Amino acid sequence: VIGDQVKVGAQTIIGSHAVIEGPTEIGMNNRIFPSAVIGAAPQDLKYKNCSSRVEIGNGNTIREFVTINRATYANEVTKIGNNNLLMAYVHVAHNCLLEDNIIIANSVSLAGHVHIESRAVVGGALGGLITKVYSYNASFVFCIALIFLWFVLSLGMQVANFKKAN
Repeated sequence: VIGDQVKVGAQTIIGSHAVIEGPTEIGMNNRIFPSAVIGAAPQDLKYKNCSSRVEIGNGNTIREFVTINRATYANEVTKIGNNNLLMAYVHVAHNCLLEDNIIIANSVSLAGHVHIESRAVVGGALGGLITKVYSYNASFVFCIALIFLWFVLSLGMQVANFKKAN
């Protein structure tokens, strides 16, 4: 279902049962998988049925059951840049800004006003629910991921009673 206030760029493929409401602008060469919901009213009690919007750039992959909500107030935007991968069940709430070349893993939920900078990778084990983070730097995310991996491996080796070689 594509609403009458929706603009879709050339070569964008939209899967079955996707719902796109407007005002929403989607650029070129995007792939939107079945059952995604884009441009619906935000889940914010401050929203008063105003004309906010969603803007999606070029070359994005939006997998099954992803939700991308409009902004809360009139003339505001929820914006997705270019060449991003939003895996299944990702939720992008009102007023979020996602820059370019971002990967967000399955089931990660972004609360309102989250800003994720270019080249970030956000995983479910790290992100689960991202709230009120206005800048999510790619280098920071990678460092946190490495620390988390080191911790898990260290703990696993202790639990398994591995000892260092002499």
